[in-house]
Amino acid sequence: MGLLRTYLFEKHNILKAKLVPFAGWEMPIQYTGIIDEVNVVRKSAGIFDVSHMGRIEITGDDAGKFLEKILTVSVTKMDIGFAKYCFILNENAGIIDDVVIYRISDDKYLMVCNASNKDPVVSWLSGLIKSFNDISLLDLTLETVMIALQGPSAFKILNAVLNDSNMHSDFLSNLDLFEFCNYNFTFENGDSGYSQISLISRTGYTGENGFEIIVPNGIGLRIWDQLHNYGALPCGLGSRDVLRLEAGLRLHGNDIDQTSNPFQAGLKRFVDMENSSFIGHEELLLQNEKGIYKHLVGFRMLDKAIPRKGYLIMDSDKNIIGEVTSGSHSPTLELDIGMGYIMGSRPRIEDDIILHGRGRNFNARVTKIPFYRRSLN
Repeated sequence: MGLLRTYLFEKHNILKAKLVPFAGWEMPIQYTGIIDEVNVVRKSAGIFDVSHMGRIEITGDDAGKFLEKILTVSVTKMDIGFAKYCFILNENAGIIDDVVIYRISDDKYLMVCNASNKDPVVSWLSGLIKSFNDISLLDLTLETVMIALQGPSAFKILNAVLNDSNMHSDFLSNLDLFEFCNYNFTFENGDSGYSQISLISRTGYTGENGFEIIVPNGIGLRIWDQLHNYGALPCGLGSRDVLRLEAGLRLHGNDIDQTSNPFQAGLKRFVDMENSSFIGHEELLLQNEKGIYKHLVGFRMLDKAIPRKGYLIMDSDKNIIGEVTSGSHSPTLELDIGMGYIMGSRPRIEDDIILHGRGRNFNARVTKIPFYRRSLN
């Protein structure tokens, strides 16, 4: 079976993107270069084709009750027009995926999951749905385009696009985007149902202000072109990975997976323990009582070296205490940075550690996550 392609694939070819296999898709890894694209997002605005992400509609009278069993948040307490970041856990509280759930109405939700996990997530949901009555799932991934607009200029650019007379017939217009708070979204439905939805949310994966836009395939290319015309520069998944690491955002398959839980990953704030019905709740309670035995930490390199996934982490006596999960050079901070799990007690900020990889040792120092925070101005 060949690689999947997003609806914007030909546009990436025209823009001379470097295309690579990613999670079963042929995706742009870069256009002008990863460092250039990181700088664009930090200083102005970039656009990313993230249409490979899974988009699953959950509808029906039992949708809320069903999702409270699946997700680590209480979706029925969410206001309509808001989204939340949360987790799907297995019985051992391991992270099947990290997702964003949008509450469209009392009985309609949209879940955005990772591309590599879409099929396992759909399978997991389908296996659990049988004990509920009025509920249905619809995979909208191939019917829609998803674009991330990220950076300090995102508000200005998207506002210009929405008020462009050429967009009024097909897309949301005359919105006051500056009233959007984080994880707020707005949408409109077309005549033929949810598959014709246009949705804008104040979400992202870069640590910058920005938006994610979900529209039907038929207008996705026009949105991309308009964002580009108003000053947002195309960026690939390579820069997106660096940006998310600078912001201390976890990547499923690297920093979180089914061998780790949200508490170990330092993401307890995205778990509503008052929702006692979600799968994995009892295991998290037990771990809280026993104490957490491994901790995800951030570190900066003292030696000039880019930390790689799989490098061993050692203490000052060269005892192996953990393993690197993500690492990169940070163009924004002009540092080499990374994250990894350390077994046993939580290390203190500024503790020195040693990384071992490719037959060499490298000195590093534990630091706070996130490595980078945007200016509030």
